[in-house]
Amino acid sequence: MTESQKTVLKYLCKFVKELETNMIGTFLRFMTASDIIFTSKIEVTFVHLEGLSSHPVAHTCSGVLELPDDYQSYPDFRCQFMEILRSTVFV
Repeated sequence: MTESQKTVLKYLCKFVKELETNMIGTFLRFMTASDIIFTSKIEVTFVHLEGLSSHPVAHTCSGVLELPDDYQSYPDFRCQFMEILRSTVFV
């Protein structure tokens, strides 16, 4: 795992720990298409994307979360993830 990937993984852990109770269900729906976890784990993979394609992608059937590996800061990571969760487009 590269240093930037380690940093993004730390951002994800911090983000999940800081989620308000009402957003935890939304996060689970984004990850699994359900309010509960049906997989034994969530796998995190990293991709190097640029531009509009650079955003978290959840593969709900396999329990895989793809994250861009190039976030410049935790506020950038949090802002983008919260925009996705608030949009509920994934539902």
